[in-house]
Amino acid sequence: MNPFSFSEHDRLLSLYHYAAETGEYCGQKEVFIPAHTGLPQYCTENAPPPLMEGVVAVFDGEQWKKVDDHRGKRVYHIKTGHAFLMTAIGALDAEITLQKPSSPFDHWNGTGWVLDKDKLAAAARRYRNAFIIATDGLTLIDYSIEDRPLTPEQRGELMAVRAAYKAWPTQANWPLIALPDLPHWLLIEAVNNGYVVPTWPPVHATVA
Repeated sequence: MNPFSFSEHDRLLSLYHYAAETGEYCGQKEVFIPAHTGLPQYCTENAPPPLMEGVVAVFDGEQWKKVDDHRGKRVYHIKTGHAFLMTAIGALDAEITLQKPSSPFDHWNGTGWVLDKDKLAAAARRYRNAFIIATDGLTLIDYSIEDRPLTPEQRGELMAVRAAYKAWPTQANWPLIALPDLPHWLLIEAVNNGYVVPTWPPVHATVA
């Protein structure tokens, strides 16, 4: 590092400028320096080091340092999986990763995202239970659709589908299997009673 020295003569110096708040290198410029005058603020005669992609030069008041730069990249919190964009220079915090979870049911194992089987199973049961609750009222003997009682065929379908939903967690490869099929009329009634049809199984979730 070359320390600045005053001169009795006017000079035209090649200076390297840096941001006031962050110290980040901003560029090089020829600056006129009158005799017996120091350097302008936020610049130095010392050139920044060569850089690679994802790294910026930051001047700390004495020298240039190489600092990681992830600005504009999408990163993920390892405790929640929530995504956000990096807006500041610097290394990632210990609780932040560039790795994207493959599904909402992943958890961080210290080095990467892995599927949380308990979380996946709990979500599957919530969807199963939501359908059962939404169709409980249909089992009443006087339940009707547009003032028409359920036909024996509809009642038989209702009971068969509810039984299939209740037994769904016992099926092979559960919970990463499709929910039981619904007759169209039953789907409409379930939705009318508050059922929200899920996308299941999750597209990216896989069990090793």
